[in-house]
Amino acid sequence: MLATLLLSLGRLAVPAPSISTAAPVQLPPFEIAPGVLMPAVSLGHPDDEGSETASAELWLKLGGTGIDTAFDYRNQGEVGAAVKSVIASGITNRSSIFITTKISPSDCTEAAALKAVKTDLEQIGVAQVDLVLHHFPCKSVAESNAIWKGLVAAKQQGLTRAIGVSNYKPSDLTAVLSLGMGTPSVNQCSMSIGNHDDTTIAFCKSHKIFYEAYSPLRRVNLGDPKIEAIGAKHNATTAQVALRWITQQGIPVASSPGVNEAYCIEDLNLGAFTLTAAEMAALSAI
Repeated sequence: MLATLLLSLGRLAVPAPSISTAAPVQLPPFEIAPGVLMPAVSLGHPDDEGSETASAELWLKLGGTGIDTAFDYRNQGEVGAAVKSVIASGITNRSSIFITTKISPSDCTEAAALKAVKTDLEQIGVAQVDLVLHHFPCKSVAESNAIWKGLVAAKQQGLTRAIGVSNYKPSDLTAVLSLGMGTPSVNQCSMSIGNHDDTTIAFCKSHKIFYEAYSPLRRVNLGDPKIEAIGAKHNATTAQVALRWITQQGIPVASSPGVNEAYCIEDLNLGAFTLTAAEMAALSAI
C-alpha cells in the first residue's frame, strides 16, 4: 500500500537515493511573523496510514524540526507522542520543534474556532503550537471571517505563536484583510511543478503572506528529461529539484517522505545546491 501511495505522488518514478552519513545541508527558516521562524521544509501528513508516530520520530531524529498536522488528519495524538518521545530521549527540545496544525470546525463561529484550537492542543499534548491554520474557507465570507476572529483570540491567549489559513483564494484573503484584524502569516495551498496557482501566489506575496506548498511532488513527472538533466547537473535527485524549485521562490513546503530514511534526508538536504535562473524558468514552464 505504501508503494502505491508514494507512486501516486511520483516519488517512485526514480530509484530511492542512497543514504548519506553526512548531516543534511538544510535551508534557513522563513520568518513568517516577528520572531517566528518556520522551517523551509516540514513533515506533512504521512501517506501510509498508521505510520504517524514512526514518521515524525524519524524526521526529528534526522534533524527535521517542522511538523505539519491537522484535526482532519486524525493523527495529532500520534504526532504528540513522537514529539514527547524525542524530547524525553534528549534528541531535541520543544522550542526547537515547529508545530503547525489546522482547525476545521463544522460550526463556523468565533467561539467554535477558539474551541477547535484548544482541542488541537489537547490532542497533540502541548500548551502552545507555533502556527494554526483554518483548513478550508467556510461557505460564506461572514463565516470565514468569524473563524479568523477566533484565531486572533487564540493568538492573543497565547495558544499559538502565529495564525494563518489554508486553501484560500485572493477573494477569501481580501475578506479577511478587510477586517483590519491582522494579516494571515501563511496561506498553505497545493503547489508543485506543473500545478501552481500563480495568481494566488502573487497575491500572497504582494500582501506579505507566506504561501506554503503542500503536496509538492503530486502530479510531478520526476522522470521528465528536463528535471533529470537539472538533477544530474547538481548531483541531486529529481525530487530534490522539484522541492528546491519551490523553496527557492521563498515558499516553504510540507513534504511527505513517510517512514523512509533516504527520502527524509533527501527532503532535508535542499541547501546543498541552488538552481540557476534559467533552470528555474525551465521548471516553471513545465
